[in-house]
Parts: sequence; structure tokens; C-alpha cells
Amino acid sequence: MKIAHITNINLNAYSAMGEDSLDKAASVFTDIRENHRDCEYIVVTGGLSLYGESAGYRQLQYLLSSQPEHETAKIILLLGIDDNRKKYSDVFQKSELDFNGFNQWIEKTSVGWFVFLDTAVVNGNPGHFCEHRLEWLSHVLDAAVGCDASVYIFMHHNPVPIRIGTAQSIGAQQIDRFHALLRKYQNTVQHIFYGQGHSAISRPIYGINLSSPRPANHP
Repeated sequence: MKIAHITNINLNAYSAMGEDSLDKAASVFTDIRENHRDCEYIVVTGGLSLYGESAGYRQLQYLLSSQPEHETAKIILLLGIDDNRKKYSDVFQKSELDFNGFNQWIEKTSVGWFVFLDTAVVNGNPGHFCEHRLEWLSHVLDAAVGCDASVYIFMHHNPVPIRIGTAQSIGAQQIDRFHALLRKYQNTVQHIFYGQGHSAISRPIYGINLSSPRPANHP
């Protein structure tokens, strides 16, 4: 299965280094459509709207609605740095939510379970694995073991220390408890796709592959 992984589109009404964020995001989707037509999933791992502004989510809604009707890849949106859960849900009213109101869910695919995590926190940059989110993930991984299913995790904030620019200071908090789950389920979790690495990064942890692409809207 081919997956296109995008992160940090940071849509906004301003210009960054003289470039329009909507144009840059649109060019990414165009490239995927033209060069990766066999892609089954397009996953945007957070950093959707700069400063979590409603205008950014409306821009994203417009961008997605302008995609060709014959587009076959399923587009997944996750929340990350700066994102505002309420403003996002006001625009994307059919967004997936767990029983605690977090933007996270699972999808069963031909290669295993895709687990989409919400690591965003209101009015803050570092990611969070609060008690509710860790409990939810633990239940999901337990269920996957019972079904003998492979798990692929998608999230925004760094699940490991990264000493590149500001990436370290805005990584996921409560990381020790998250790593305890990874050690426990290292034979079930096959890969973690994350978005806040600020660089193209790939490395293993506990035998699990991790990868992060470069941000779509800035170096």
C-alpha cells in the first residue's frame, strides 16, 4: 500500500518567506495526484492552520473540495501544533472523535490497523499524551493483539527526542508512558509516522520504524 505523508501545511492568510501557504499546499496535492496516482491514503499529520485560526481551516476545506472528483486516495487530517480542536470541528463537522472528544480513531486496512492519534493541546505547542489518550491507545493496542493485527500509528508531535532547532522543545510530553506502551506492544506496532520533526527523519525505536517528512509550508 502506498501512503502519502504530508505535515505542517500551516494554512493562513499571511505570506511566509514571500510564498502563499494555500498555493504551497495545493502544489503538494497536485504533485501527489500527478505522480502518485496509486496512492491509497494521503495523511496530513497536523499543523493544519497556523495559530489555529478558523480562516486556515476554511482554506483547507476549500482546498480539499477543489480536488478532482475522481481522486481515489482517502485524505486523513490530524491535529497538531497550533491547531484548535473546537475551531477545526466547527469547520469539519464530520471529523472523527473518540469518546473523550479527541480527534483520534482507527481504520482497518489491507495491511493492518491505522491508528490516528490526537496529540494537540489547546493554547500550547508541545504535544500531549494525557491519561485519556494513553488509556484509549492502550485499549486499541490490546484489541489489535487479540486480532493478531499489525498497527501503524500516525501522529503529529515527536515521539522521540530530536535535537534539530526548536523540534525538541515542542515534542510530545508524557513520553515515558508512551514509550512504555511501545515496549509492551513492540511486536504489534510496525511503524510510527509523525509530523513535527522539522526535517526528513527515519530511525527505529524498540524495533519499530519511525519516520517524519519535511514540513510542507516551511524549511
